[in-house]
Amino acid sequence: MVNDDNKWTRERSFWERNGPDIGIITVSVIFLGLMALGTGFVLFKPEIPGLSAAFKPPPPKPDPYAQKLTLEPGEQEVLLFKRPAKPPAQPQAPPAKP
Repeated sequence: MVNDDNKWTRERSFWERNGPDIGIITVSVIFLGLMALGTGFVLFKPEIPGLSAAFKPPPPKPDPYAQKLTLEPGEQEVLLFKRPAKPPAQPQAPPAKP
């Protein structure tokens, strides 16, 4: 008995004919939706409790020169940061007379 179900000569099914196209369209629609959602988040910046706090920028660092210490009697402060000294102002020479 010969098997007449030859995959090369039989009629292709719906999924064999249209499966790759449907897959590509489905993936395209998913990524289009993700792009639209991402654009909405960038433009409108919705407040989502918990998620918004995770993506907020960190608070600014305190100025190291403005930090204050509480010293006990007998303790001395050691300066680790020192503001750079400004160069002395150069006196202007009077213009030469011709």
